[in-house]
Amino acid sequence: MTAVPRLLVILGLLVGPLLSPAGAQALPELKASLNSAFLVAGEEATLTLEITAAERPFRAPEPPIVQNVTFTPQQDGIRLAGGLHRYIYPFTVRSFEEGTHYIPPMSIQVGTRTFRSQPLQLHVSHLNVDSWKQATVGGAPIDYAAAIFVPPRRPYVGETIPVEAKIYLPKSVPLVESSVATIPQTGVATPRFETSKDSRT
Repeated sequence: MTAVPRLLVILGLLVGPLLSPAGAQALPELKASLNSAFLVAGEEATLTLEITAAERPFRAPEPPIVQNVTFTPQQDGIRLAGGLHRYIYPFTVRSFEEGTHYIPPMSIQVGTRTFRSQPLQLHVSHLNVDSWKQATVGGAPIDYAAAIFVPPRRPYVGETIPVEAKIYLPKSVPLVESSVATIPQTGVATPRFETSKDSRT
């Protein structure tokens, strides 16, 4: 069965938020993030680099070099952030190679200083056959896939780990609003999941 193009990503985090010391002042920091760290082979995600600074970076960052993973630069952007500017550099990420891919730190120069982002992990896998289901929408049957993705290792007790639940829907099915279903859980704690929509093929 072929993959369907519309994707609803539901992101969550298990146990244990990180706290910053009270009164600490934030220094300029280059932050890297993935809108999805768990992909099906051939699926796309967005890697975003952000830095808030008083002056524009010397040049846009170069995409990282990772075997079997492609990074395509998107249009960069600028937003105001408390009197400073937040510079945003997105990249489209794609891989057909299953496994865990390590994205190294990326760097950017602002003035005379060079900032480096944190490394990231990208997990690429396949959808199991039992992930495919059928439902009736508007009187017509549709095929969809649903799966929960967790890091491919056993966490230690009390560890915070990222978890993503994804629903793949046909592009013909309109998705105006979405809500989060209750996910059965035993022995774990999760805050309410946030949803995001991705309509790329």
